[in-house]
Amino acid sequence: MRKKQIILILVVFTLLNVVSFPFVFAEPQKISSDLEDELSRLDAGSIDAGSINVLIETYDYDYTSIVSYIEFFGGVVTNEFKYASGLAAEIPINAIENLKDLSNVKKISKDEIRQFSSSTPIFGNEELDDYIFSETELSMDGREVISLSTSEITKIFDSVPETYWNYLSMNAWSVWESGYMGQDSLAVIIDTGVYDQHIMIQHAVIGGIDLSPDSETPGNPDWNSPLNHWHGTHCAGILAGDVALIVPESDILYQSYELYTGISIPASVVDPGYSENYYVIPLLGMAPEAQIFGIKVFPSSGAGVPTSYIINAIEYAIGMHESGDYDVDVISMSLGGGTGYDGRDLEAQTVDYATSIGITVVTSAGNDGPASLTVGSPGCANTAIAVGAVADPVNTRIYWDVMYDWYGLGYYLFTSETPQVIYFSSRGTTSDGRLKPELCATGVYVLSSYIDPLDPSPYGFAWASGTSMACPAVAGAVALLNSWGEWEGASPYDYKQALMDGAIWMEGYDENDQGAGNLNAYQSWLSLINDDSLGDDHPGLRKCYRRSPVRPNGINTHISEKGRFTYYLKEMEPGHPLEFYLLVTEKTKSITIILSHIDLGDDPLLMNSFELSVQSAVRTGYDYHVESFNINGTTTVEIEDYSVTWTEDNIWGTDYYQETPLQPGYYKVCVENDWTSYDVLSGKLEIIVEKDMPCWDHHHCWGHHHCCCHCHWKYINFPDETYKGTITTDEAIGWIPIGAGDDGVIVELWWKNDWTRYPTSDLDMVVAWFDTDDNLHYEYAAGGSLRSPEGVYLPDAVAAYILIFGYETYGVKEHWKLYVWYQ
Repeated sequence: MRKKQIILILVVFTLLNVVSFPFVFAEPQKISSDLEDELSRLDAGSIDAGSINVLIETYDYDYTSIVSYIEFFGGVVTNEFKYASGLAAEIPINAIENLKDLSNVKKISKDEIRQFSSSTPIFGNEELDDYIFSETELSMDGREVISLSTSEITKIFDSVPETYWNYLSMNAWSVWESGYMGQDSLAVIIDTGVYDQHIMIQHAVIGGIDLSPDSETPGNPDWNSPLNHWHGTHCAGILAGDVALIVPESDILYQSYELYTGISIPASVVDPGYSENYYVIPLLGMAPEAQIFGIKVFPSSGAGVPTSYIINAIEYAIGMHESGDYDVDVISMSLGGGTGYDGRDLEAQTVDYATSIGITVVTSAGNDGPASLTVGSPGCANTAIAVGAVADPVNTRIYWDVMYDWYGLGYYLFTSETPQVIYFSSRGTTSDGRLKPELCATGVYVLSSYIDPLDPSPYGFAWASGTSMACPAVAGAVALLNSWGEWEGASPYDYKQALMDGAIWMEGYDENDQGAGNLNAYQSWLSLINDDSLGDDHPGLRKCYRRSPVRPNGINTHISEKGRFTYYLKEMEPGHPLEFYLLVTEKTKSITIILSHIDLGDDPLLMNSFELSVQSAVRTGYDYHVESFNINGTTTVEIEDYSVTWTEDNIWGTDYYQETPLQPGYYKVCVENDWTSYDVLSGKLEIIVEKDMPCWDHHHCWGHHHCCCHCHWKYINFPDETYKGTITTDEAIGWIPIGAGDDGVIVELWWKNDWTRYPTSDLDMVVAWFDTDDNLHYEYAAGGSLRSPEGVYLPDAVAAYILIFGYETYGVKEHWKLYVWYQ
């Protein structure tokens, strides 16, 4: 969840040395409130001691006055963007207040962090789910690896024209047979760098650059160092690798490979020096003759970086293309993060510019599933191809056999003969109703090039999972299409259309889960070569949109603020979810979910279970009250403000739950037959939503009147103080003085266009308060977030002052109300 704050009060109080202050009304500001994460670490008395990384959005591309100002105050401009009007800078905190007064400054905001998309946190106690979120290195003991030439690849497939791994599960081989293997295509991978000496990709990597924080420190690993995190190198192998493993007949990797594919390829097909008891397992990228240019944006540790680094890298790739030095055809970005305004932020603007000049941008959809409306940025950019992740039967089964050294185990842990959309894959649509993801590709247990920084080797391999792994598979498919299409005038939009037209629909999922379906490179190529209108421009974003919210995907419970819903889950297949949505309002008190009458079917490994997740009203980001609760018997889960409780029996995998307030908007309850279950599952789902009826309800609602029936704990009486008004973007109202009771004070800020509207207005409040010793404190975290309402309980306060800030109201006057209860 993004945290935000207003720095205005820190500047005002510090510069004026105010200890006990009057009710100052702040003038309109251009400073956003999403600086809280850094600023909250600083004491008010040391406001001039630190610097902060910010994005400065401007009205035009004349940055002269802004740069001069930043440098005068000792700051550093880290990026001046060329294709989206804005800058990134590290600036002393005490210089921000006056920076806003420059005429070309539109908004100053925190430079948000982006992560790569195989870095989803590990949730749950179950070992099987833990494996999916960490890489598993393949031991090379008794195994050898060789590079393959084009002629050797042809020999393999002349002998047996099908085998294990992405290029066959997603039908790249059939495109190769037509003579297109990615030649004349250059893919830029924006990631952790690529190890150019790795045997799997050494033929493909033509160069790179370090644009990461490491580049600022002499001696740190460069873009091609084996000391970098493995992520970028792994993605490069998926896109353009061309090696084979040579293993003995006794190797479980070979035995499982033969079991699940029915294929035996002797090593003598590629090297007569091996005996007939050795076998070859080709590991080939989707486009083995494509070229790769690596742009390192993440430090060698793999830690996240500010969004400005990603924008800078995209702009670098654009510059390569526009200069004519490199014919950049595709950008592959297995990374992302949340956004408040899908498709319209600086990152998305830069993606759209890249597309406009002929570069196809492929991104991961994100690992924030299974709930809908969770595709983040830059995947939600209008022209980006966002990719979800599927589990392929052969890949997954081989992994389980090798992982546990148990021949045939894979049949028990993955029973489906068709791919599954994996539970963590982010779902669409976007908040403004556009289809995302565009399609899916294999992203579970993908074996590819790997480097262990503690023991680097050009011969390392590992399995990894995430939409990170699905993204370069689709980027490789674009490289295949481009081998033909570049000479025929095809555009990025032509490639997007072809990929979607050729995708294979997966039964049991809808378009918000899978987009157009699972990648099929050959069917996409056929669609492209039969396209009679090559050169199409990508349609632009709608200039107008309705304020009515986009409904989640799934089954409408028809619950609005309160109600009861019952649904009988009948023979759900493993890995197939159902999503139920309900509307929470300011009166909702609790959500109770009951799973009962559970039939686990045939359960030989005692692993069958339902998986339960509950996503809040927040869109485009990860904000689950509960995530991946595995349930194998009657269970009750209850969610209230700042509380999650559940029955202890029949539930496991409860490592993650989030105690946060309920907030208005659509909640999503996701129930899935766990992807590792052996059989179909049935049961009964009940959702019970109760509401409060505040005694002040006739003041609380927007133009409606109700009677008081019963009251929640904090609503036993009318609010002691009530304030209301309107506010617009960048406006600040306050300071509003409030008192406190013997046990402190509760303050809540509500507004009309909350998560039940699109775009969602974002109002924030900063609370300055005094304790019993007359010490001044500031509260940001509860009052500076994307939540609605903003709320805070101050048990030690004797007096407080509230500043309300209109962070973003999207062109309307937002109605707000402030309620105060003295405790």
